[in-house]
Amino acid sequence: METVRHKKSFAEIVAEAPVVPTSEPEICPGAYNTAGELFDPAGNRLRKIGKISPTQARQHVRAGACLAWEGCGCGGWSGCPPTWIGGELLSTLGDGPNPRLTDTN
Repeated sequence: METVRHKKSFAEIVAEAPVVPTSEPEICPGAYNTAGELFDPAGNRLRKIGKISPTQARQHVRAGACLAWEGCGCGGWSGCPPTWIGGELLSTLGDGPNPRLTDTN
């Protein structure tokens, strides 16, 4: 007599697969991690909220927001680091007239 093999369903195969714990992406203060996430100098993960006006940017800076720019626009994937603006220059931007911002993309 011949034994009939039961073909496993996809759900059965997946259920038998070992669970591999995922690790949290590394925290890179002041830089991008390998997952492309940007962190402020204190190590807080930042998130993109879209475009804001110069007035809104100044309000955020006055409220204590960090300010950085990246020269090439790659978003960190090519390894170029963001430049963080701080100290007197940041204070000047927060207290002065609206800065003139240019979208290079």
